[in-house]
Amino acid sequence: MRAVRLCHPGWDALRGITFSAATVQTPPWQNWRTDIFLPVLRPQLEAAHFAAATADWRALTACDRALDDALPAGSAAASRRAGTTLMAAYDPPAAERLWARYRGMVAAGSSPGHLAVALAVRAAAFHFPPLALISAYVFLEARGGLSGRGMLAWVEMLEECLPGDGAAGSPQIKVA
Repeated sequence: MRAVRLCHPGWDALRGITFSAATVQTPPWQNWRTDIFLPVLRPQLEAAHFAAATADWRALTACDRALDDALPAGSAAASRRAGTTLMAAYDPPAAERLWARYRGMVAAGSSPGHLAVALAVRAAAFHFPPLALISAYVFLEARGGLSGRGMLAWVEMLEECLPGDGAAGSPQIKVA
């Protein structure tokens, strides 16, 4: 939860981003995990985290554009809306030049401002490892898409979306 709070201080008001439980499928996140998370979001989260950790703003904006191209139109719009809101709502710390630069690029419209990239910038600034970022992102998707189902459903989605990472049963997941 520490990673969630630091990556997105307004996490509890966040609503659907790229995942919505408007499906009768069990579990409701199965298609999202297979069609959007694993092939699109996760690779870009990892790449954006690396770009932010190495202060490579060109690679960071490339991740942003790749998300814009790969996400379905409605999901891309929701992700941009959530990311630009996050970037505009919180000022970067004085020493965080990449964060400030990315925030300015999003405000100017020269980078789309997807939530995944905004979270990667914040996670790198707070020195979170990639798995903490990915876990926080999936938790936020679960919170937004399963808002009426509660914490147990959010954690179940998180555990099922991150198999093989050593994430299931890890202390950061248990705290969530």
